[in-house]
Amino acid sequence: MHAAVNAAIANAFVRRGFTLCTSAISPLCVGCAFTPPRGARNRTVELRQQPCVFVVRMDSARAPDLASSPPRPGRSDLGGYAWLARLADKARAEQAGTAGDYVAYCPISVGFLVRAGVPREEFDALVRSGATDDELVAYFDAHVSPEHKAAANRFVLVTMKEHLDEQDAEESAAR
Repeated sequence: MHAAVNAAIANAFVRRGFTLCTSAISPLCVGCAFTPPRGARNRTVELRQQPCVFVVRMDSARAPDLASSPPRPGRSDLGGYAWLARLADKARAEQAGTAGDYVAYCPISVGFLVRAGVPREEFDALVRSGATDDELVAYFDAHVSPEHKAAANRFVLVTMKEHLDEQDAEESAAR
C-alpha cells in the first residue's frame, strides 16, 4: 500500500520537474532511485516514509550554474568566513552537475577546510543535505574554534592573496 502511494507521490513531483533525491537514505527512506540528472538546477524532493505519513522536503539551497557565471568571489564574507561562500557555490554546482570548469575541492578549498578543522566529507554531506548559507554558517560557528576560523581566513586572505587577485581579475569580466 505505502509503495503504491509513494510511487504516485513521486511521479507527481517528477511530472512537475522535480528530481527525487537519494542523498539521505535511512531506514525510513522510501528508497527512491532517482538522482539529479547532469545539469539539474538542484530541484530535488526527498520523500521519507513515517508511520502513515509522508514528509516532503524541498532543498532550500539552489545550485548555481557555474558554466554561465562564476561563483561568488573568494573574499566574499559569509558569516565571517572568507571562501565559504565560494566553496558552497562550487560544491552545490558540482553535486548538481553544473560546475562547468570549476572544481569544488581545489587546493584552496581543501586548505580552507583543513585549517577550519571541518572534514571534506562532512562539508560535502552538509551541502548534499541542502544546507542553506545560514545553515552552513551555523554549522561552522558550532564546530570551528576562533583560532581555526582565524587560521582558515588567514590562509585564504593572506597566503592565497595572489591567487585571489588572479581569480578576481579573470572573473570580474564574467560578472
